[in-house]
Amino acid sequence: MNSMQSGPPARKSRSGGASPKIKNKKSSFTFIEIPDVPFPLKYHIVLMFSMACRLVKFLLRGSPTWIWKLLQMMTYIIVLFPAFIRFAWFYISCDRVSLCYKTTKHTSRHYLDVYGSKVDTKSGKAVLVYLTGGAWIIGYKMWGAFLAKALSPFGFLIIIPDYRNFPQATAKEMMQDVDLAIQWTRDNCEEYGGDPNRIVIIGQSAGAHLGLTLLLKRVQEEMKGTLEEYQWKANDLKGFISTSAPYNLVSLKDHFHSMGLDKNILKAIFTPSLETYSPTHILESLKSEYGDKINKLFPPTCVIHGTKDKTIPHEGCLEFASKLESLNISVTTKFYDGWTHTDPILEGPIDGNHRYHKDIFNQVMTWTKTENKIDHGIFFDDTAPIYDRYCAHFLVMLGRFVNPF
Repeated sequence: MNSMQSGPPARKSRSGGASPKIKNKKSSFTFIEIPDVPFPLKYHIVLMFSMACRLVKFLLRGSPTWIWKLLQMMTYIIVLFPAFIRFAWFYISCDRVSLCYKTTKHTSRHYLDVYGSKVDTKSGKAVLVYLTGGAWIIGYKMWGAFLAKALSPFGFLIIIPDYRNFPQATAKEMMQDVDLAIQWTRDNCEEYGGDPNRIVIIGQSAGAHLGLTLLLKRVQEEMKGTLEEYQWKANDLKGFISTSAPYNLVSLKDHFHSMGLDKNILKAIFTPSLETYSPTHILESLKSEYGDKINKLFPPTCVIHGTKDKTIPHEGCLEFASKLESLNISVTTKFYDGWTHTDPILEGPIDGNHRYHKDIFNQVMTWTKTENKIDHGIFFDDTAPIYDRYCAHFLVMLGRFVNPF
């Protein structure tokens, strides 16, 4: 059964906090004991109501397309409800520990889930940090439970952080949350059997965008010499896997608007400008200023995209991968023929198709140089009972038909 704890606690933020007890000198952050702060039902109701009201104000000022998308999403949930019930049961009953990664002024969104801490391994585990998507508005750490279920049995330590969504936060603040979660992972994963020198970041959709943008800005800071000694560096990571990500926010603006993500919402999320948080534009700026000098600072990258992704067309993935290659950055590109925006994380696993999880497994094994378990007869066997479908195939097909994403 899962539990919610406060420790090992996050490191002390620069904003201060309670009197710290120093346990580690790897960074200027310090460990502090965080009391288990309960967030009662009233807190969640008030927060959700206030955020919903703020969001509706934005929606009412824009295109009504979101109404149709909302109806589609509700239909989608109803169609796949049998699978979501089983999914929810796994989430509340599995080997999962919930921890706070922010030391001061933290909210209910500053928690992360740790999976696989009870799986015995002979050495430090490779660590997978998974950043969930959700159009920067409806993201939640629970969305990563399918991945955790598929991969934690192989001895990986899997960490899935929450981050604040819009309108509670802008992209800048979301990235601050992701930054803190990665720092917490690097500084604390050993307490759960993880190896801080074998961390891979995986992101999907908005989560992939935030992770990639943060990596690029971290490289930018390192080139400028403004990175603090205690902060994690982009090349501290063994790799980055980007799934169904938006790479050029400027060129996608009108497309997002037609899909129900209104321009006025995009403007509010990505203040002061889309270019500031557009991975393509940041990469072009780095290339213009530093050339291929940045390739030693950027981790190996794998970009994955479905060819029938109508939310974020896959052509942008190919374009961004080409830009990485032009800088001699190691990049692997995988296109899933006929897959949509959410197939890798929802419809695929629900239907018993774990191609995405298998590709992640193989990529992580390569990057982290884990003991070659394949030679010892252990490999990703997607025919095992644990990978069976969650509901009838026709429901999955119907779900794909009504899916708003």
